[in-house]
Amino acid sequence: MPDLLIRNIPIMSHYARLDQFIHYLNQVKHQNIDIWFDDSIQTGTNWSIAISDAIQTSHMTICLVSSNFLNSEFIRKRELPAIHARQKEGMFVFPVIIESCLWYRIDWLKNMQVYPKDNKPLETFDENDQKMKIMEIVAEISTLLKG
Repeated sequence: MPDLLIRNIPIMSHYARLDQFIHYLNQVKHQNIDIWFDDSIQTGTNWSIAISDAIQTSHMTICLVSSNFLNSEFIRKRELPAIHARQKEGMFVFPVIIESCLWYRIDWLKNMQVYPKDNKPLETFDENDQKMKIMEIVAEISTLLKG
């Protein structure tokens, strides 16, 4: 059972941000935080079932919000309903705005606290400030998961 599920629609420009999140999240793994993301799916595994299982068993889902994330039919029709159902059961949903997009026009997002807390997408910060924001986000995730 993963403690933390990371949902992202990776495109080339986002791999660096996902890698940065994983880099900093790995630093808090010693607190018994198990991290799961799509790369954890092994060859031959039904990825739809694997993602569904991860959503059902996670304590928190990080949504790395981008235009591709918002445009994904699979995420909109399959994952978000499952994530919303789990959220009602107490799972934390932690949206992180990684690029400029219309997240504030999406009903389920516009009423949630997003990160960075100033609502500025991570892409708008220089590389050093992005790292600082990601460290702040990971520190808050760690605090929330420790309960």
